[in-house]
Amino acid sequence: MTHILRPAGLVLALVLAAAALASPAASAAPKFTTEAGEKKVQVTAELATGAKDEFHFDFGILKCLKTEFKGEMVNGAEQITFTPSYSSCSMGGATASIDMNGCDYVMFAGGWLEDNCPTGFIKITSKLCEIFIFQNEKPFGLTFTEGINPNTGHRDITVKEAVENFRYEEQSPKCAKPEKVTNNGKIEGTLTLNGLEGGFAANIDWDA
Repeated sequence: MTHILRPAGLVLALVLAAAALASPAASAAPKFTTEAGEKKVQVTAELATGAKDEFHFDFGILKCLKTEFKGEMVNGAEQITFTPSYSSCSMGGATASIDMNGCDYVMFAGGWLEDNCPTGFIKITSKLCEIFIFQNEKPFGLTFTEGINPNTGHRDITVKEAVENFRYEEQSPKCAKPEKVTNNGKIEGTLTLNGLEGGFAANIDWDA
């Protein structure tokens, strides 16, 4: 038996067919990818060559010469959890330190960063000013660019941080606004993500 589609039925069929074709692409979330299959790849994020890592507060700018995030991923991961560390830091002309206080960063391939902070804050200490950065209620924007590591020849990812308006409190008498919570904090920095699998450099990509 032959079925004849009337105009209304034909339009509906075309709409459903188009939706079926578009659905996989529309639902595909951005991912971090590797060529290691289900094997875990160690991912290290370090300051890009010539880049800076600065935290801006009312008191002044905290500068760190070395930044390193460590995490791991499998192919197709939509996010990577990093344990960060900062060293060789200074603020207001004095040596400073950053205590992550058990906090991690979660980097999403969709282009944002969240802080996972069970204790609720990150602590910055110097002899001039003590600052507490509180866990933020909204994610921070990131920009990803794929490239080639000149040292290994493997593919890497450059990440530009666009962290603005995070909440913090300066608590020492010598701080600019002691005992006052403000939300004008800002971080400027550019990191490079590199992969390592089985002790050897591994390609990592960003699939938008």
